[in-house]
Amino acid sequence: TIAPPPATVLPSGQAITIETPAASTLVGSPVTVTGRVAAVPTNSRLFYRILDANNTLLGENTFPVGLESQPLAFSAGLSFNLPQRGGPIMIELTDREASGAVRARAILLVQVGSAYPGP
Repeated sequence: TIAPPPATVLPSGQAITIETPAASTLVGSPVTVTGRVAAVPTNSRLFYRILDANNTLLGENTFPVGLESQPLAFSAGLSFNLPQRGGPIMIELTDREASGAVRARAILLVQVGSAYPGP
């Protein structure tokens, strides 16, 4: 199983909450993630990484948050490569400063099917 890193609590006033999907849900790519932030993130973007049980990077990118219509809510389709075998994956969302320092982090563990289904 994937062991998420310890929660990062920083004095930035930022917090990221993932509302959907629920933990352990079976998902595919792209997976739609919804949630909210306590403050508009740096450059109005959150970073995401998706890792499998071996910490192999399956996908990473950024998505916009902080639009005028929904300044603190987000809904984003996160694309990633399916692992050869199904199982747990970790979705990590971060708000990073320009220096790369992490202001806030949220982790969600979900499940995926195999990229190569059996006969």
